[in-house]
Amino acid sequence: MSKKLIVGIIVLIVLVAGGMAGYFLFQQQQDLRGQAAPATSMAMSASPPVVDVGGSTSISITIDTAENVVKIVELFITFDPTLLQSVEVTPGGFIPNPSTIGGSPNNTAGTISYSLYTQPGDPGVQGIGTVANITFDAIEAGTADIEFGSNTQVVAVDEETNVLISSQGTSVTTTGAVVETHLTCVNEACVEVTGTGLDSCTVATQAEDCAEDIVETHLICQNEACVEVSGVGIDECTVANQATTCAEDNEDTQPSPSPSASPAASAGTGGGGTGTGSGTGTGIGGTTSPSPTPAANLPESGVTGPTLMVAGFGMLFILLGLAALAL
Repeated sequence: MSKKLIVGIIVLIVLVAGGMAGYFLFQQQQDLRGQAAPATSMAMSASPPVVDVGGSTSISITIDTAENVVKIVELFITFDPTLLQSVEVTPGGFIPNPSTIGGSPNNTAGTISYSLYTQPGDPGVQGIGTVANITFDAIEAGTADIEFGSNTQVVAVDEETNVLISSQGTSVTTTGAVVETHLTCVNEACVEVTGTGLDSCTVATQAEDCAEDIVETHLICQNEACVEVSGVGIDECTVANQATTCAEDNEDTQPSPSPSASPAASAGTGGGGTGTGSGTGTGIGGTTSPSPTPAANLPESGVTGPTLMVAGFGMLFILLGLAALAL
């Protein structure tokens, strides 16, 4: 065998071995990349997880990139708009000085779309940190779920597919009654009041809307008691303190007896009664007669006018008789 043939065989063996080694190393690199690529995960946490209606809570979205170097995070969030309303979405600091797109919540559909990008020339970010924060207001009592949408993805350096393999949402418990304002009729006007309820009138048509609502009930003092009456007014007393609150009112409102009234004014005399010299009468079997003349109108002596006339004529005749005897 010639020397040239031997050298050619050796060169061929080296080329084949090198090709096989290169292919093996390439496969190993692809396998390692395939194992590293799907290792990124994200999760949400609520602070506080329980909030009163009218209060607010903050949702933090954290990321663990594992072996990936992240360049882009695209968030699609869903929530219950009947219980929560999103008011603000802000970067969390994991991507330094990010460029952002979206962030305006749709509080009717209950969705948020928010994307964060590294700046041009930035090599990307690796590790664990907070991607974004979302602030929600609680508007109704219940349990609200907040989840990642299916379009959520993480783009890493040298990776063509979504490297996000797991995403975990959270829930917020909202407690308490709804506090709101609504329109109601007060003193023939449509005014805004705080509390639960629906609008019972409109300012534009308040005179018509409130016509039936002006009749109400309130408490007044009546016969030393606190009673409820219909009509417009304010409470003058309370049932709990009616004895105290109605005492003076009762004294002021009760009629006083007439100074000239006396039992004698209403007493009756009998139909067959006879009178004595003292001016008093007795009745026998008669019916009640009209009230007699008050005693204050009678002479103090009790002697009537006809009696005085008879006495005067008697004295005159006596004097005339004495004069005749003297002659």
